[in-house]
Amino acid sequence: MKKIEYIIEYLSEGINTVIAESGGKQLPLHSRRSPMREAGSLNVILDPERYDLLIVLGCGLGYQYADSTGVMNKYRSVIVIDILEDIDREISKNAATSVIAGLENIVFITGKPPEEIRELLKERIDFGKIRGVQVSDHLSSLRIFPEYYTAVRRVITTLIDEAGRNRATAMKFGKLFFRNALNNILGANPIRPVSVFREKFRGRAAVIVSSAPSVELFMERIAELAGYAYIIAVDSAVPLLHEHGVKPDFTVSIDPQGIIGEHLNGHENYGGVFIHSVVSPPWLIRRTGGFLSMNSHPLAQLFDEVTGESIGSVDSSTGSVAGDALDFAITAGFEYIAMTGFDFSFSKNLIYARGTAYQNRYCSIFNNRLRTAETFNSDYIFRSSRSLKYSGRYTRRAFLDYRASLAKVTCRHRKLYFINNIDPAYVPENMTIIDPDSFGKLAAEKVSGKKPVPEIIKNEKFSDYLIEKKQYRELLDNKDILGRIAEASLGGGTECTTADYAAGLLKSMDNLRSIK
Repeated sequence: MKKIEYIIEYLSEGINTVIAESGGKQLPLHSRRSPMREAGSLNVILDPERYDLLIVLGCGLGYQYADSTGVMNKYRSVIVIDILEDIDREISKNAATSVIAGLENIVFITGKPPEEIRELLKERIDFGKIRGVQVSDHLSSLRIFPEYYTAVRRVITTLIDEAGRNRATAMKFGKLFFRNALNNILGANPIRPVSVFREKFRGRAAVIVSSAPSVELFMERIAELAGYAYIIAVDSAVPLLHEHGVKPDFTVSIDPQGIIGEHLNGHENYGGVFIHSVVSPPWLIRRTGGFLSMNSHPLAQLFDEVTGESIGSVDSSTGSVAGDALDFAITAGFEYIAMTGFDFSFSKNLIYARGTAYQNRYCSIFNNRLRTAETFNSDYIFRSSRSLKYSGRYTRRAFLDYRASLAKVTCRHRKLYFINNIDPAYVPENMTIIDPDSFGKLAAEKVSGKKPVPEIIKNEKFSDYLIEKKQYRELLDNKDILGRIAEASLGGGTECTTADYAAGLLKSMDNLRSIK
């Protein structure tokens, strides 16, 4: 982001104004005669009784809020975001508004690009634990720099939406997450850490395959690419790949719900490697002999600290299996990485590619003379999309957020490619569209034209990498620690209730082991 230059213009004793320089013009952010009188006419309405957090978009020298510091001080936190770097220093030197800079609950974020503001807000504010967010605008700043403040407002909206989804998820799946994590970390299944794959595949190429309808167009080429590149499948793509004779080298599965096992039925022992999240169903890990990845779950964070991150993580923070699969490919050291089967829209009027477990289910249940699977797909699409179109295609807001969230991962790697024939507008940030033949040439050059037999997978005795669990159990025998972890995991409740619930789970696990 280009730095915006500005000057402070002296008006009278203790009263200044700020002039921004943009596009070769000098643009005043306040009146050059009476900034205090101008600010008084703007009628700022603040409501700390309803909202915990006040975010001020654009501030200038702060005249708009000079008479409201008593109210501002009642918020849990006030964050001022301004495009002008170090404008807070000028506010503190301006006699009429210096009291704003002196508020104990105020934080200034100045001169930062929107993507950096997102990370700073996430560090400072737990959006899941606040009652509400009030956003107040400085009209002159918005008028002069509309693109910047619109982008920042979009960042804030996304963070609030994510917090809402996370809170809803914790309430709906909190006990399932917690139970799965406890069983995976302390139960009978051996812990094989995903960290053993770190940088093991340097100089190699990989193709990440998902199950969106467009992948059908490339299945024959993916089968050929399997001769040069490692195939990393998201779990829903496994049946489709097997149907076309492709056995993925890696399968990534992170969903905690048991229904995810539908994708892997009959495909558990084909010789590939499974990567699971710490909250994946324990019975699924037991069946596949998979490798465990830590994520942001409170239990995972605690154990990661204890082990010095020896278990490792391929948690992309995107909340999607696609993001985690890409994070794994980058962590494993693959040099060239392509993604296919990611549409971020309802292409071909289908929800999933034919041959996937879900699409097969739709066909078996809904396919009759009166209502075909295609009709069901169309009805679902129109209902789910709520008529939302992006670049001429039906989509969902969640799909667009999903694509945007991948930018967190794609910015970590330069050689990322997208194999797809959808509109370029849907291509994730930092990725280059490529056809399968061209990517095949890149992959073949990396292996000198020879098929990359997964020698690393075969030669390394990954089953020898087991984590000792005793230290984890001793930690959770401390009821205070257990209570705090359980409370954070379950999204609320009293410490006593959550601690008792967690202690009951541990006792049940002990009883099951003693029966065996």
